[in-house]
Amino acid sequence: DVVNVKAQGVELYEIKSSMSYNTDYFKNLKYLTGLMPQQVLKSCVIYDGKEQRTTNLEGLINFRLLLKY
Repeated sequence: DVVNVKAQGVELYEIKSSMSYNTDYFKNLKYLTGLMPQQVLKSCVIYDGKEQRTTNLEGLINFRLLLKY
């Protein structure tokens, strides 16, 4: 949904309104990362759920905590 272009590369964000997590949320992020693996600095699903994974690639975060990520 969002591609943030930076001087060093890009950050990819998939935004979902769901409160539940689904592995399919990462499908587009994985596809884009596969097209340009050296350029992707961060990829993350932003949603309304409780589960979190604050890794640089394939992160998962609640939208209320996004600014802390």
